[in-house]
Amino acid sequence: MSFRVYCRGICLFAGVAVALNACDDTTAGEQEFEAQLLTMEAGDVSDAGDACTVCLTDQIIGGAEACAEDSIPCMAQEACSTLLLCDLERGCLDLTQAETLACGTPCSALAGVNGPAHPALVHGFPLFFCARAACAVECGIDLSDGGM
Repeated sequence: MSFRVYCRGICLFAGVAVALNACDDTTAGEQEFEAQLLTMEAGDVSDAGDACTVCLTDQIIGGAEACAEDSIPCMAQEACSTLLLCDLERGCLDLTQAETLACGTPCSALAGVNGPAHPALVHGFPLFFCARAACAVECGIDLSDGGM
């Protein structure tokens, strides 16, 4: 992965985090979604028949071989696992950079991400890119620009 791509990813996640500081109020719907998210396991993701969703789920939740080294530290940390599971549930992981930013904003709020150095981003960023790279074919992700 190039430095440029790494920086774009950090900025993407950091942008989500900064955008969230004004969004501390949670609605009943968000609280219900959070409760569902915290009990999610492999196979629980909506539209599980979709090859892209199945691949991403396997990489993120299942700790598939390609992303196991990145999955373990993220899934062991509540904020990181909440962020990535929420992004997965919302279908944010196979989108363009702008779409991912918009889609993932509620997930960052849910995970309590409050800045670019937040542990959820530090551990989530490598897993995010690993899963996208491992599932590029299934998800139709163009990796020519580093996957973003």
